[in-house]
Amino acid sequence: MKSIFSLLACIFGISFLLGCAETDSPVAPETDSPVAPETDSPVALETPENDGPFNRPTSGYPNGWVKVTDEDVEELRNLDPPPNWPTLDISLELKKKYTHNALLKQIGDIPAVRYIIEFERNPGFEISREMYVAYFEAHYHIFPTENNRRVLEKVRNIENQPQTLEEDE
Repeated sequence: MKSIFSLLACIFGISFLLGCAETDSPVAPETDSPVAPETDSPVALETPENDGPFNRPTSGYPNGWVKVTDEDVEELRNLDPPPNWPTLDISLELKKKYTHNALLKQIGDIPAVRYIIEFERNPGFEISREMYVAYFEAHYHIFPTENNRRVLEKVRNIENQPQTLEEDE
């Protein structure tokens, strides 16, 4: 009887190990980013909400708001962050620059990326609801995840009141 239980336990253990093995690679194969034929920029901007590219807000910019220039983009692209920069003890400003560098390299110089960089470079301003919503729309255009969609829906439902962007600490 003891040998039967041992045999069953072995069979169960082996079947458990073999049954839990993945047949597909958990890592997606590396491919080039899909490119829109007319713009040569990565295609990550189509969303069910607007079926088109991200559009920056046309108004509502507070006085003193600094827009991202081509020179700023070139400076960020020319950064050469160390591979382990997220784990380094570096300033928040440098971490933001490295994050923006990664966005530009992975996604490209598109309006949604520029707006995210611009928004994060201008903390402390009282901003319009339109600008606040546009920030989350830009995130959803670039990263169309379920979580980003839910956040965007919540932000769209916020009453029309000015928001203040606070510096992360």
